[in-house]
Amino acid sequence: MRCRRPGQLPAQVRPPRQERHISRTFLLVDTAAPTIVLGYYTLSNYTLALTSLPDPLRKGLPKYQPLPAILLGRLTVAGQHQHRGFGKFLLQHALRQALRAAQVSAAYGVAVHAATPDLLPFYHRYGFISLPDNPRHLLAPMTLIARLFPEEHGRAPGHPDRP
Repeated sequence: MRCRRPGQLPAQVRPPRQERHISRTFLLVDTAAPTIVLGYYTLSNYTLALTSLPDPLRKGLPKYQPLPAILLGRLTVAGQHQHRGFGKFLLQHALRQALRAAQVSAAYGVAVHAATPDLLPFYHRYGFISLPDNPRHLLAPMTLIARLFPEEHGRAPGHPDRP
């Protein structure tokens, strides 16, 4: 099992938005059958309105808007592969990628729009906070994500220890 960028896969399984720079897609494939996609997620730039944050998160932030963020979009596991830990794996991979990106271009956190209310507990379990304007809009502050991956935080991109 491995998360890959679509460019490393045959053309028939590559997502079309990759070349247009709208989002970056990461696919989870079985190394024994690399053309079969088990799940995927997308990351893209995003902005948050300061007014959309709960009061405790607004404290100490600059008053200008919008705040930079990263959008985790379309985290999906293929139906026949659900309930096997792939969603957790993909989410952790996405958060690590977002943390790495935030070391190059600042991001306050990772936002996600839960497609259905039954997905909320999944995101809450990993520290995402529902935003007051819409409970299905969630945010994981980058400070929380950095605590999840202490080995990533503070390491400059291109550091000799980084792949």
